[in-house]
Amino acid sequence: MKKYIVAFKLSVEEYFVYRLNFGMWRFRVLLNMVLIYFLWSAVFSGHRQVLGYTESAMLTYVLVISLLSDIVLSSRIHEVGAQILNGDIVNHLLKPIPFFKYLGVKEAADKAINIVSSIVTIAVFILLVKPELTITFSLPNAISFLYFLLVGIAMSFFISFSISLIAFWTPEIWAPRFIYFILIFMLAGNYFPLDILPKSLFNALLLTPFPYFIFLPAKILIFGTASIPLVAYITPLMWVVVLYKLTLSIWRKGMQEYSFYGR
Repeated sequence: MKKYIVAFKLSVEEYFVYRLNFGMWRFRVLLNMVLIYFLWSAVFSGHRQVLGYTESAMLTYVLVISLLSDIVLSSRIHEVGAQILNGDIVNHLLKPIPFFKYLGVKEAADKAINIVSSIVTIAVFILLVKPELTITFSLPNAISFLYFLLVGIAMSFFISFSISLIAFWTPEIWAPRFIYFILIFMLAGNYFPLDILPKSLFNALLLTPFPYFIFLPAKILIFGTASIPLVAYITPLMWVVVLYKLTLSIWRKGMQEYSFYGR
C-alpha cells in the first residue's frame, strides 16, 4: 500500500511543479464559466423560461457541467500514447507496481486535484456573481447521480485509453484525440442541455455513451430522477463492459506487436 501512496503523492506534486501554468489553467476555467453564464443570462433577458428551462435551472446547469467536466473528462491517460512512442512504457512495465494499478493511482490523483480545484473555482464564481441555484437533493437522486458519475468516468477512461493505444501502430495520436474531444463537447452536453434537441435525436443519443458523461448527472442534480427512463440506467453499464473489453483487446494486440529499440 505504501508504494501506491507514494505514487499518488508524486502524481499530485507534478501539478505544482509549474504553478503559473496551473493557476492560468484554473483562471481560464473561471473565465469560460463567466462567459457562458452571462451568455445564457442574456438569452433569458425578458423571458421566464427558454426551451423548457428556467433561468435558475439553466445557470445551475452551467456550473454543474463545469464541475462534471473537470471530474469526468480530466485524465492523465493521454500520456500513455507518448510513452509508447518514446519507449518509456517499457520502464513502467518493469516497475514493481503493476502498470494498470499505477495508471489507476495517477487517475485518482488527477481526479482529486480537479475536484478540489473545481470546487474552489465554483466557490469563487458564486461569491462574485451570487447566482440563484436550483438543486434537487434526496437520497435516491444522490445515488443515481453517483452511479452516472462513476460509469461516466469509466467510459471516458476506456475511450481515452483506447485512443492512446493507437500509438502502437501510428505516431498520429493527437488528431483522433482532438476529434474525440470535439465530439464530447458537442454530444455530452457541455454547450447546451441535450434534451432541448428534437426528441428523436435525443433518444438516439441516449444509445451512445456521450450523454452519460455530463448531461445525465447534471440533469439528475438539478431536476431529480423522475424524468430519467430505465433504459438510461442500463445503457451506460453495457457501454462500460463493451469499452473495457475493447480496450483490453487493443492493449493485448498492441503489446504482441510492440517493439522498441533504445540507445
